[in-house]
Amino acid sequence: MNDKELALAIAKKPLFHETIINEIFQILAEQKFVDDGEPAGSDDIETVEMNNLEKALSTASRNCESEARELVCRLNGETEKPFANAEEEHEARMILAQLKEKYSSIQNMLWHTIRVRLHEKLKNPEVGGFAIRQGFKIAITPKKRRIICRGDREFYSSSIVFIGL
Repeated sequence: MNDKELALAIAKKPLFHETIINEIFQILAEQKFVDDGEPAGSDDIETVEMNNLEKALSTASRNCESEARELVCRLNGETEKPFANAEEEHEARMILAQLKEKYSSIQNMLWHTIRVRLHEKLKNPEVGGFAIRQGFKIAITPKKRRIICRGDREFYSSSIVFIGL
């Protein structure tokens, strides 16, 4: 059984219906990935290909974000589809809260998967983290040095930047 067949078999299990797992495995089975990464950064150390699970998680995250954006626009009265009544608006707010939780869960899974797979890259003292790039790439990014001002004091701080978290 290949990855696509396995993903479809998992997606069909009644246990996973209407869950994040089902959605992710459905995307994985159909391989309808959305490439929505940022352009390559000039300071990227190197790039690594995303695997299909990472592509599916990234796609699920983007789908969730898009759905939430539509609801927010509707809640803000920025669309031509007003709510019929207060109950419908309340339902939309509940769905939006669920989407926020779902997005956070998917993002946590995506970044955890990337960090586990590429943990050796973090041993390099010049590496600060990872970023999603166009073309289904994961960029290995440098540590960022920045000046932090607190009152009348300035000092340099080294920080690990995990873009997307």
